[in-house]
Amino acid sequence: MRRTLIPVLGATAALLALTSCSGGADAYCTTLTDDSATAAVVYTTLIPGMNTVEEAQARLDLVIAAEEDVPEELAEDLSTWKGYLEGAVQDLDADPNAVFEEGNSDDVSSAGDALFQHYTGTCMS
Repeated sequence: MRRTLIPVLGATAALLALTSCSGGADAYCTTLTDDSATAAVVYTTLIPGMNTVEEAQARLDLVIAAEEDVPEELAEDLSTWKGYLEGAVQDLDADPNAVFEEGNSDDVSSAGDALFQHYTGTCMS
């Protein structure tokens, strides 16, 4: 009996740990998937001349809505991405080159990649 109790307790602890971690991800994913059209492009960089300020604002609005429930491991990336979108909303028409350069910076690009990977790997599965 002792041999079977330890694996059961270990499995129970692992299940509880997974359940507690997925709660935030579930709410975060639900927020994104509720607006699947915007979510499909929310973590891709904006292209001046192809994207509008209104599209940038829609992406920013979705990020703000998802921000409350973002999984802890993505919080910094989401903050970086949110800053990028805030700048894009202000500068897309006024300084499109700055928006393009910021979107291709290492920090923003890495954040977008991490967020996109989580979205497609977790929220879409």
